[in-house]
Amino acid sequence: ARGTAREPQSGVSSINAFLRGRQFAERRLYRAAIDAFSDAILLDPANDSAYLLRAESYQQLADLPNAEADFNESLRLQPNNSRAYLGRGPCRRP
Repeated sequence: ARGTAREPQSGVSSINAFLRGRQFAERRLYRAAIDAFSDAILLDPANDSAYLLRAESYQQLADLPNAEADFNESLRLQPNNSRAYLGRGPCRRP
């Protein structure tokens, strides 16, 4: 879950972790994708795409609070990201 203290896998770069997350997400392995995107974020906190794709993975698992938080962080880093705005909308339903 978001905010859980963890260390990225040894010897993994942010780019490799990000690409691994994309592969997991494409195979619908969302928990593994979240872990990989979390590694990418730990190694490069300015990676707005890692926040975006982790948000989408959370959303697929119906974890809307964490999805919304990551969409917000992605937007903070990249304010013109229409994909993040579109993804965040369903998270805000009452």
